[in-house]
Amino acid sequence: ACAICAMGCCRQILLGVKDSLSGLLHVFHFIKQNEKIRNKLLKCFFLNGVVLWLSVMIFEFLLLPVVKAMAELIYARAVASPFQSGILDSMGTVLWYVFACVWVLPLFWISRVINMFWFQVTQLSNCTACCNSYSY
Repeated sequence: ACAICAMGCCRQILLGVKDSLSGLLHVFHFIKQNEKIRNKLLKCFFLNGVVLWLSVMIFEFLLLPVVKAMAELIYARAVASPFQSGILDSMGTVLWYVFACVWVLPLFWISRVINMFWFQVTQLSNCTACCNSYSY
């Protein structure tokens, strides 16, 4: 009974994957045909993918190591204590959460609003063109 149930689950999963892939093909075909949508998607990719990703990478691999190195230089001159080493260990995590709350999260939501307006204008222009070509 368990084998039959497992086979049925696997079959449903494979059907879901097949449906998802066929849906992706329809989306790609639609994007290929519509130049406005294609341009909007490229803008969204640049805003979401490049700007947000690049800011995270700059923070993670440039700014955070520099701040940690400066803090270690400052604390190296002071008497080393377990309390100070605990501060240095948790400083990266705290800075990451502050960066995420102050920069990443607001930028993410602002990009959502910008994307919404970009595609809303495209959708309205498509509806207007469709309604104007329809004869009553």
